[in-house]
Amino acid sequence: MGDLILILILGLVSGSLLFAASESKPGDSAIVWLDDTKKLTLDLEKNGRYSIDGVLGETVIVVEEKGVRIESSPCTNHICVKMGSIHLSGQMLICVPNHVTVRVQSSSQVGVDGVTG
Repeated sequence: MGDLILILILGLVSGSLLFAASESKPGDSAIVWLDDTKKLTLDLEKNGRYSIDGVLGETVIVVEEKGVRIESSPCTNHICVKMGSIHLSGQMLICVPNHVTVRVQSSSQVGVDGVTG
C-alpha cells in the first residue's frame, strides 16, 4: 500500500512538472546578475558577446539565434558552459563559483511563477 501511494505521489509531481515545462514561452531578454545585483539586460533578438567580471574573473556570455549561453568562465568544472544555450522564459544559467546568473524572461509572460501551499 505504501509503495502505491509513493508511486501516485511521484506520478502527480512528474505530471505537474511536465505541465509547467510545456507552458514555458520563448523569452525575449535575459537578465545577468552578479550575486544579487542586476548587471545587464540582454535583448535576445540582437546577437552579441558580453562579459561580466565575477568574483573569480571574467565570464563571457553570448547571445545568438534568440538564445543565450555562457561561452567561458574561470570556474574549474565549467558546468555553466556545458549547459549550452537557453531560450525559454524562466530558464537559468548559473556559474556558482563566479557568482554569475543569467535568467531568460519574456515581456509577455503572464501566469503564475510558483504556488506555495
